[in-house]
Amino acid sequence: MFAKIKNQSVGSDEITVVVQGAVDPVCTTKCLSSVRKHLPNAEIILSTWEGTDVSDLDYDEVILNEDPGSFMMSGFEKNNVRRQIYSTIKGIKQARKKYILKIRSDIKLKNANFLKYFNRFNDYDQRWHFLQGRIIIPSTVSRDPRIWESPMCPSDWCSFGLKSDMLNLWDIDFPTHEEEEWFKRHPKPKIVSDIYPSLVSRFNPEQFIWIGFVKKHVKELHSDHMFDVNPQSITETLKSFANNLIVLSLCQFGLKPLKPARKGSDRWHVITYRNFLQIYNKYSNGHRFIPPIDWQRILLFKYFKYSTKRLLMIAKKQNNVAEFLKKEAKYISPFLYFLVKPYIHWQRRKEKRAQNLESWEVVSGTQKPSFSVVIPTHGNLGYFSQALDSLKNQLYRDFEIVVSDDTPQRRERKRIQRMLRKLNSETLLDVRYIFTKASLGQSKNMNQGLSHIRGTWVRILHDDDLLSPSVLRDEYNLIQRYVNAIALFHDPIPFRKKIDYSVVDSSFRVLEWSALTTIQTHLHRRCPVPSSLVFRSDLMDKIGKFDPSLCRAVDWDFWRRIVLFAHGTGNTLIYIQDKNVFYRIHNKSNTNKIKTKLKNYGEYRDIAKKTEASLKALSSVPPLLIDYYVSQALIYRKTRLVDDYFSLPWWWRIYYWGKFRELLKSRV
Repeated sequence: MFAKIKNQSVGSDEITVVVQGAVDPVCTTKCLSSVRKHLPNAEIILSTWEGTDVSDLDYDEVILNEDPGSFMMSGFEKNNVRRQIYSTIKGIKQARKKYILKIRSDIKLKNANFLKYFNRFNDYDQRWHFLQGRIIIPSTVSRDPRIWESPMCPSDWCSFGLKSDMLNLWDIDFPTHEEEEWFKRHPKPKIVSDIYPSLVSRFNPEQFIWIGFVKKHVKELHSDHMFDVNPQSITETLKSFANNLIVLSLCQFGLKPLKPARKGSDRWHVITYRNFLQIYNKYSNGHRFIPPIDWQRILLFKYFKYSTKRLLMIAKKQNNVAEFLKKEAKYISPFLYFLVKPYIHWQRRKEKRAQNLESWEVVSGTQKPSFSVVIPTHGNLGYFSQALDSLKNQLYRDFEIVVSDDTPQRRERKRIQRMLRKLNSETLLDVRYIFTKASLGQSKNMNQGLSHIRGTWVRILHDDDLLSPSVLRDEYNLIQRYVNAIALFHDPIPFRKKIDYSVVDSSFRVLEWSALTTIQTHLHRRCPVPSSLVFRSDLMDKIGKFDPSLCRAVDWDFWRRIVLFAHGTGNTLIYIQDKNVFYRIHNKSNTNKIKTKLKNYGEYRDIAKKTEASLKALSSVPPLLIDYYVSQALIYRKTRLVDDYFSLPWWWRIYYWGKFRELLKSRV
C-alpha cells in the first residue's frame, strides 16, 4: 500500500518511523496520530526514556532507553546531543523496514510530500558523496555559512533516507569530555567572545552530528569550533550538503513544529530549497532549473529583523557594513543587489576613509615595557600637546604610550595622529593609537586604552595633566624597593593656566601604607586622581576596569576596589608626597561640568554603601573603623555637596535650591 502521494516511488509499508525524544502528553500524541494518518502502513517505533508513561500512545513498538544525560553548552543552555544520538540510533537499529523517517516527538506530519523528492537528485561529486542515496531534511535551522556564522549545521528536526544511510549518519560516538568543555581549556577566539561569550562546548548538536558523520569519510575538516567560519569550512559545508542531502521547506516536507522555536534561533539565514538547488548545480554537477523568485525566503521575511539586527551590529563594530549589505542583498535577490549597489559602493568608500583612522601602532620591539601610559583624549589638542611634551622629557624611557581617542572631529583626530607619529620619530618610544567610536565617554575611553596595554605597570594620564621629568624614574625605583606594593599614588598639584613642570622635586617623602591604614586615613575623604595613580596591570583581571555607569566618581570606585583588594591579599600601597604630578583645573574638564556636579552626591553615596558592605564582609576590619568610615564619608559628601553647589552660577543655584536643600537635610 502506498501513501496518497502522486508520482512517488516509496510506499508507506516500506517505512519505519522513529519518533525520538521525551514524551509530551499533548505533542507526542499529535505526532504519533499524524504519522498514522499520513503513513498508514508504516512501522512506528517510539524511542524514549525509562520511566516514561507510554500507555495511551499509538505506536507499534516502544524502546525505553537509559538516559545518557546532557551537559551545559553555555552558562544557561543545555546540550542534549547524547540523548538525541542514543535514542535515534536505538530506534534505527530496531527498525525492520528499508526506509527510516526519524522525527522529533514535538513535530507532526501534515502530509507525506517529502516522498516526491526522494529520487529526484541523482547527480554527485563522488569525492563528497558518502551515502548510498540522499537524506531529506527540513531547511529550518539548516544554517547557511555564507552569511550566518555556523558551518556544518544541517537541521536535526527530522530526516528521511535509506536505513543504511541513516545508520551511517547517526552511528557516531558521543562527544568527549574535552569537547563538552572545550572553551574551559582552550582560548576563546574573538568571534566567540563577541557572539557567545558564555559558550563552553565545542559544537552545537546539529554540528556535532554532521561533523561526526563527515569525519568518517574525510581525513581533515577545517571547522574547529561552533563559529569557525572560513573559506574552507564554508566550501566543505556546501559540498557535503549538496552531495548527501535534500533540503526542503517545512511545507515541502510536510512538517509542523508543535512548540515555538527558541528565540535565539536564526530562522532567516537558512538554506532554502532554492539555495539547495543552487549548491546542487554548483557542487554536484547538477542541471536543475532554479526558480527566479525564492518564495520560501519571502515567507520567512517575518524573521528578517531579528537575525539581521545582530549581524548588522557586528558589521558596524567591525566597520564592515558595506560587505554585510552586499552579502545580505545578494542572499535575498540579485535584483535587490542591483538596486542597492550604488549605496553599497558609497558605504564602502566611507568605510575606507574611516579605516585610515582605525587603530595603529608603532612598536620597535616585542619586549614588555615597565610602564604603559594610557592617555584618554577628547580633542583638547593644546592640552594634549603639552601632555605629550611632559612624556617626551621623561628621564626614564622604558614605557609605551597608548592613546585612546574618542574625538568627534575627524580633522582633530588626524592632528592627534600626526603628533604621535612625530613623537615616535623623535624619541623612538612605542606608540599605540586607538579610535573605534566618537564620544565614548570618560570610563569607556579609559577602558578602551587599558585593553591595549603591554606594560607591567599602568598610569592613566589625562590629556590636560602633566608630569615632571623624574616621575617614572622615581616610581620605578620605588617599585624595586617595595616589592609588596600593588599601587603608588601622589599628591597632585592643581594649576589653572601655566606651570613649570620641568622642575624636579627631589625632596619627596614616601610612606608605605597597609590597606587598613588607607581605609582609616584616606578612603572616606580622598582619592588619587587617575593621573597621579600607578597600579599593576594584572590588577584589572581581578578587580575589573572603570565602571561606565558612573559619571564623575569613576576614580573613587576604582580606588575603592584597589584598597579592598590590597586588604584581602595583604599587599601595600605607596603614598608619595611630592610636587611632580600636576592636575589642571579648567571649565571644560569633566569635574567642572554642571551635569556632572549634580550627579556627584548620589554617586559618592552609592560608593560609600558598597564600601561599607565590603568592609562588613571582612572579619579583619574592626566595627568601630567601619562606623568611623560611614560617618566621615557622610561628612565628606555634605561638604562636597556644598562646594559643588556654590561653585554653580547664581541662576543654577536658584534652579537647584530645592534639590540641594533636600540632599543637605538627608541622613544618607
